[in-house]
Amino acid sequence: MALRAKPQLAHLVLPCEWGGCTFVGKGMDEFCNHVAGHSREHLSDPSGPREHYLCLWRRCEFWAIGSNELMIHVNFHSYHTKLKYLGAQIRASHEDFPECSENTQSQNVIPEITEEFVCHWEHCDMTINNPEWFYQHVNMHAFCAEKQSLSESKKAILCRWKDCEGICRSRHKLREHLRTHTQEKVVACPSCGGMFSNNTKFFDHAKRQISEDQQVFVCQYCNKHFASERLLRDHVRVHVSHVKCALCGLTCCNLSSLKVHIRFRHSNERPFPCDFCDSSFKNTYDLRKHIETHNDSSAYCCEVNRCDFSSRTLQTFRQHYRRVHESNGTIKYKCHICQKCFSWSYSLTLHLRKIHQLSGHSRFSCTQRRDQRSAQMSWFLQGKQWNISHTCSPTP
Repeated sequence: MALRAKPQLAHLVLPCEWGGCTFVGKGMDEFCNHVAGHSREHLSDPSGPREHYLCLWRRCEFWAIGSNELMIHVNFHSYHTKLKYLGAQIRASHEDFPECSENTQSQNVIPEITEEFVCHWEHCDMTINNPEWFYQHVNMHAFCAEKQSLSESKKAILCRWKDCEGICRSRHKLREHLRTHTQEKVVACPSCGGMFSNNTKFFDHAKRQISEDQQVFVCQYCNKHFASERLLRDHVRVHVSHVKCALCGLTCCNLSSLKVHIRFRHSNERPFPCDFCDSSFKNTYDLRKHIETHNDSSAYCCEVNRCDFSSRTLQTFRQHYRRVHESNGTIKYKCHICQKCFSWSYSLTLHLRKIHQLSGHSRFSCTQRRDQRSAQMSWFLQGKQWNISHTCSPTP
């Protein structure tokens, strides 16, 4: 899936999804100013300033704390809309581009950014509440950067970001490098809303969802199938790259996984409190899921024909969709110790941890072969990989 043509930013189609608004912008300046107008109108409540503001963007329902957080959040919707348009253009330019099978309920769910964007380029420190303007500002630093002599025959551009000693061969490479500091995304999936830092990762997102018979690259360690050789190489690193936890000896595939493991298994710190009760959580994702339980009405409704299911939380809705509409109630997972069966992987994971006291990663892979109703499960336990073959059969 090579990129055939870059979408023209001068010919954008940007629909506003605030409430019942039908405005369609044709450029980012026009669109950002229009959407910011909705924020200002929302904040001009005759009753005076409030502590919380509900975002009225379609399928968002984010509660902002204070007016500044609302402005930042709504401005990100403007930027996200542009990224989804670019993703739609890329998908339309490739006839063989797989359709996204992720749940569209998350189409307009964006990062929970609570503070203004700050430029940490040398002698700058500018703060901006709109990601579109912020990334344009940072890119201007890259455009104006000059090459410097590193030796008599070698010149390069130095990154002047705070505490960074990066060296780039060109302004283009510097611009890409700066995305590691700003977390800038350049494209989004128009179906599920997922954002990506480059087109290649967007392609990977699509390739992962093609049918299994088209995934011809097989992992020699766990028999998992992939749509490209590069996706297979990325996966194999899980098997061959290991970092050991000093507290329990568990082996993780990388430092990022180790940090997550330590935070959830060995730390009692819960820095994210709920504003509606005394609960607190270890990350913003768990906090967001919890806050949804305080909703008085059902926020998520199933769109499948003749299905009336609704839920107050996104997690419960996703469980319903996977169990009822994706698996059709089929039993796919079976405990290799007590033979108890489960219809989805997370239930088996909890069962292994709580009933059989298996400590380790909370994830495993299970792949079913076509020639027989059997599966292979890879469970990472105490620094070792256990490959357990078992037969999958429905419970009576």
